[in-house]
Amino acid sequence: MLPSHVEVMRGAPFALTSPMIPGGHTSGVHLSVSDATGDSAIFEYVDGELVVHHGAEYRVMTNSPVYDQQLAINAYWQEIGGEIMLPGTSRAADRYARASFYLTTLPTDVDAREAAAGVLSVQRNAAKPLSEAAPGKPELWKTLWTTVIDSTAGRYFFQDTLSPNIFWVDLDSLGFADAVPARRLNLQGHPVINGEASALFEPAEPFAFLGS
Repeated sequence: MLPSHVEVMRGAPFALTSPMIPGGHTSGVHLSVSDATGDSAIFEYVDGELVVHHGAEYRVMTNSPVYDQQLAINAYWQEIGGEIMLPGTSRAADRYARASFYLTTLPTDVDAREAAAGVLSVQRNAAKPLSEAAPGKPELWKTLWTTVIDSTAGRYFFQDTLSPNIFWVDLDSLGFADAVPARRLNLQGHPVINGEASALFEPAEPFAFLGS
């Protein structure tokens, strides 16, 4: 399924307007998608033009710099070797290098529970602590939540950084037929949730798009 979606995106079927965010900066857009076969794609707008990296090898993405530069920086650290030295700062490029290396060390002959736990452990290693952003570097912002998606099982894991608990949602339990009303799980106030949480979703108004 993913190759056809990539080709649709290459045709630029819509335009994006970048709003201003706190601090007087325009927001950037990059998106990572994958499917149950292991195929993945990263979409990134650079100087107003869509750049696509498509292939199973593109498994890690951080906030900055642009993805071509992330790949080049990571190639440098691959030459050094992660068992010898890895960059340890909160810069996105350093976090990319750490996540890329540790992802290659995860065991593959494991069940779904251990696989999800392994990915979470890599994400924690690359997370930004709950400290303030460095002066003049608003992109170095604290990690507020972590998610893992098991595309094979249809399971979505979520952890709020302010909560010690991990919960998940089995997507098959929600139902996505046309007749099923919209529902949401309200996470405002950082509620403590454990285990499978599909029963906690409540009726809600559908998301309102800004344009059509």
